[in-house]
Amino acid sequence: MRVLLLTGESEFASAIGTRLREEGQSVETAGSADDATTAAQEGRFDLILAETGGGVGDGLGFLRRYRSARGMVPLIILGPSPAEQTGREALREGALDCIARTAATDQVSLRCRKPHERARTRAEPAHGTPPASGP
Repeated sequence: MRVLLLTGESEFASAIGTRLREEGQSVETAGSADDATTAAQEGRFDLILAETGGGVGDGLGFLRRYRSARGMVPLIILGPSPAEQTGREALREGALDCIARTAATDQVSLRCRKPHERARTRAEPAHGTPPASGP
């Protein structure tokens, strides 16, 4: 899975990137919303992680611009918890999830696998389903 990480903090990017790479995922970091927009528009990613704050601007604003440009890649906001106002707004605007920035990298890793696992599950036939009979 290819992941685009939007963050302006190199230590945070390193921690998240290292964890995801250990699991075999490819991670590209964008240091600005403009760079992330350009990369995302090229359609090379399976998931986008966008941090709120962190010197890159507003992750929620990036989400809105990306969705208004008809961006379809699942996007997870890093920063607020889903219970906070910004987190609730992000979910209403189409974020797949919101993860508190203080969450352990294991939580980020676990939630990043969700879209990939859902797509794989949809592609696999259900066990025990009888084959379709012909006419």
